[in-house]
Amino acid sequence: MPFFLIITIEIFVRLLILAACVIGAYFLFAGMKNSHPILGSLVGILALIVIFNIFIPSSYAAKNRMTFQHTYTAAEKKANHRHAVAASESRIAASESRAKESSIEKVATAKQRIKETTGLSGLKYQVNKALKHDDVLAFYTSSTVSVKGVDTSKPYFANIQINSNKESKDTMKDSAASVVKGIQKMKYSGFNTIKISYVQDLQDTYGHKEKNVPVIVYTFKPKTIKQMIPGNMSVSDVIHAADGYINKPVEGE
Repeated sequence: MPFFLIITIEIFVRLLILAACVIGAYFLFAGMKNSHPILGSLVGILALIVIFNIFIPSSYAAKNRMTFQHTYTAAEKKANHRHAVAASESRIAASESRAKESSIEKVATAKQRIKETTGLSGLKYQVNKALKHDDVLAFYTSSTVSVKGVDTSKPYFANIQINSNKESKDTMKDSAASVVKGIQKMKYSGFNTIKISYVQDLQDTYGHKEKNVPVIVYTFKPKTIKQMIPGNMSVSDVIHAADGYINKPVEGE
């Protein structure tokens, strides 16, 4: 339908409403036996609003008209299309942003998981976690455990050193099963040998000092670790299962 005809019909409808309002206001004020001034005033105000709207160009836009609200001019159609495209692009951009954030988060999680389950870093993380959970060392802190070795070229090997200056040998032995439990949580099969060394700073009767001396050492092969169920093993079980065991006599024992 031509836009001129739409506007003509819209004006005609508004004039009909205006006429109805004027007639209604007249009868409410003077044309009835009992006047209704309040209602008449309201109808009169409505008439003024209709007059005001007749002369406002924006009131003839499709969304503001009383008639043909879904009939648009070429300019309105173009504007609506632009808005729809912009909204669609905004939704796509938001969706892509969420997907990118999710992808970055997944990659970061995967990298962290690899760090926590492979190599020397994985050994340190899992052993620390197991010792903290089982609470078997009397003076455990996050700096108690250090891991030395090679995990970049074969044969891989690792030496888990546990600082035990304040620990008794009985406590060291009690914690060995927990250390094995931590090792089993990571991908240990690539290692040729894994040692668990409890180290102390020692001094002999002549006053000679030596730092980080291994006083108890367990040596394990991957096939041995695979067979072990640490939670069911006693201190002596772990010692006998180990592929190697050293208990260095120290002064005072």
